[in-house]
Amino acid sequence: MQQEMETKLQNLEKQLKLEKQLKLEKQQQEIEKKLQSLEKQLELEKQQNLKKRLKLEKLQNLERQLNLQKQQDLEKLLNLEKQQQEMEKRLQNLEKQLELEKQQNLKKRLKLEKLQNLERQLNLQKQQKLKKQQKLEKKQQKVEKQQEQREKEGEKQVAKKE
Repeated sequence: MQQEMETKLQNLEKQLKLEKQLKLEKQQQEIEKKLQSLEKQLELEKQQNLKKRLKLEKLQNLERQLNLQKQQDLEKLLNLEKQQQEMEKRLQNLEKQLELEKQQNLKKRLKLEKLQNLERQLNLQKQQKLKKQQKLEKKQQKVEKQQEQREKEGEKQVAKKE
């Protein structure tokens, strides 16, 4: 009987041990399943993080490119503004030069007109003087002719008296 009890006890211990082992194996399987699931989740997270990081890097690169483009555009704009200011200065200088040229041309034209007027006056005076001189010469010639005639008539009369 004692032996029977011992056998029963041993059987119970074996059964308990077996149940414990089965329970442990089942727990281990569940743990492994959870571990696999967690590993899958972790891998998925890693992939998503990689995608996000790549996307972020792409966005940052685009942002850098955009900033660089903005900076280049700004520099171009500033250069264009500078060129425009220089062109406006040149235009103003040319306008000033043109105005100065116009004033100088006006002065020259007025001076030329004045000289031409003086020349006309001088020519007119010369013509008038020449006319007067010709008139005087004609008068002189007439007077000389008259005097010659008087002298001739005087000589004739003197000859008649003699």
